[in-house]
Amino acid sequence: ERDPTSARLPTGTVPVEQRVGRTTAARKVDRRALAGRSFAAIDLGSSSAKMLIQTMGADGRLRTVSDVKIGAALGKGVTNGGAIPPENQQRALDALEKFLAIAATHGVDAKDIPMITTAVVRNATNGDAFLARIRGERGLVRARVLSGEDEAATGYGGALLMMGGKKGRYATLDLGGGSFQLAIGTEKKMVDGGSTQVGSNLILDTMLAPAAKPDGAGDPAIFAVVERKLGEVAPMPLDVAVLKGRTLVATGGVSKFLRAHFGKDVVTQDQIEQLRRQVIALPYAARVQLVQGSKDDATRVALGIDTPEGALDYGKKLPASTSLLLHILDGLGANEVRVSETDARHALVD
Repeated sequence: ERDPTSARLPTGTVPVEQRVGRTTAARKVDRRALAGRSFAAIDLGSSSAKMLIQTMGADGRLRTVSDVKIGAALGKGVTNGGAIPPENQQRALDALEKFLAIAATHGVDAKDIPMITTAVVRNATNGDAFLARIRGERGLVRARVLSGEDEAATGYGGALLMMGGKKGRYATLDLGGGSFQLAIGTEKKMVDGGSTQVGSNLILDTMLAPAAKPDGAGDPAIFAVVERKLGEVAPMPLDVAVLKGRTLVATGGVSKFLRAHFGKDVVTQDQIEQLRRQVIALPYAARVQLVQGSKDDATRVALGIDTPEGALDYGKKLPASTSLLLHILDGLGANEVRVSETDARHALVD
């Protein structure tokens, strides 16, 4: 019987290129004929909203001109299957309004922007009504809710864009505030994937925050409790045996942060563990400097840490998101992971 916290995509499912939109090459579009045109995609997650804008070059290659993240906290305080509060909806709608203003400066209209939203809207009792507000009030008529299986597929396509078509056997993991996804396949297509409806929000709200001191600092010993609880509520959505011998690629916000923080494509389990322990011991206010570090302005905007408020919010969540990543790596028996700078939005634009 299927575990209610996970969803499995049957083997032999529709290839990822058909699920997330066939590539321009498959549709025989002359990319060079699109030179100078800009394209955008929006990902509204449980923790944050992200928009990517890319412009087509004369050589037929897409180049990023804007990558922005806003901590809209759509899933804040929302239990799995509960309703999204009006104030959460308004924060998300306000973020989308800011995105559309940016997109307009690049000549991209709301009706032409694909937008995906995931776990919190998918599981909410008022998810359909909120999606209707997005379409009606913001004009994002291409907005849609992804199933857990489709989320695995879009994450797979986005993660592998980083690999540039290099042949291989791959496994991807996509970590979010409300869920995480695992998928396997080749450079050409995803062949299997699944989703577990547990994300970093649950870890922060129910495991880390209650045990923190008034200033936010925590004891690294709490991670033993977190790992035990995750073992009970967050099963791997795929049989780990099918992941052996594959190149493991992570995508999502924590992946992009780790890539920027460590300045390399591959990070080890030990490095992630050391960072997690370093951050948990700091009071919230002290995490701002660590999170922002020496990252350039564009990276800070893309991570949503360009303001003290955004960096503080990210610093609060970082021990939770790294705990989820380490839980997955433990479950897969992996001691390192390739961290991708591309994600589902890149697949949608492409």
